[in-house]
Amino acid sequence: MGFVGYSLELTLFLSVLAVIFSWFIFDFIQRLKIKIDRKFVLAILPWVFFTSAFRVAQDFHFFELKILSSPNIYGIMAGFITLLVFNLYKKNNRNYWKISFICGLVAFSLVFSFLPTYRNLLIFIYLLIFFSPWFLLFIFLYKEKILNKENFLTLCVTSFGANKTFVKIQFFGYSSIHFFPRLIISSFSPFSFVLVNFFVVLAVLLFLDKFAEEENLRNYIKFLISIFALLTATRALI
Repeated sequence: MGFVGYSLELTLFLSVLAVIFSWFIFDFIQRLKIKIDRKFVLAILPWVFFTSAFRVAQDFHFFELKILSSPNIYGIMAGFITLLVFNLYKKNNRNYWKISFICGLVAFSLVFSFLPTYRNLLIFIYLLIFFSPWFLLFIFLYKEKILNKENFLTLCVTSFGANKTFVKIQFFGYSSIHFFPRLIISSFSPFSFVLVNFFVVLAVLLFLDKFAEEENLRNYIKFLISIFALLTATRALI
């Protein structure tokens, strides 16, 4: 029998590892006095696309490296990117993000060139149709100053990922390998996951804004939430 998805036990185990690893990274960020801002995001963003493209290349057997299969690749890439960005920052804290961005973009382009012609155009069209109302809602809430910039971006990314899951399951016969989305979808419906995702993420963001006094920590957690959503969403569309 093939791999059917993550169990509750494995999900909780990987979640604990991710929390511990994320905390160690944040500790180094604080020691180096790196600000979680637009530059930091740009330093990391192309490497997120690289990781997703590499996972797709693994699916197509372009790279037969079992150690870089899922979920190992996410931990290994997180470690690699952390070391790269921290070293670049220590050597050139003014332009570290530019160097990291360019290197990540080149790495992504090289891996992407190995992949077959884009095959998911119909999925992307469906996704735009169902995500657009959410995007317009978030723009309205942002303009009305109900959402700040960070919350607006985080909700856009996470809702994009949730709608991707809904579209692929509802219209293209896919299933989720992740325990909690699979549980919600099997208990209710694929669209229920989009709603649950929105309310849970919104509640977390509001909680952070109210109780997380340290701005860097607050932005770091929001950044992590966006990264986890972006990894799955971009992999499905590459």
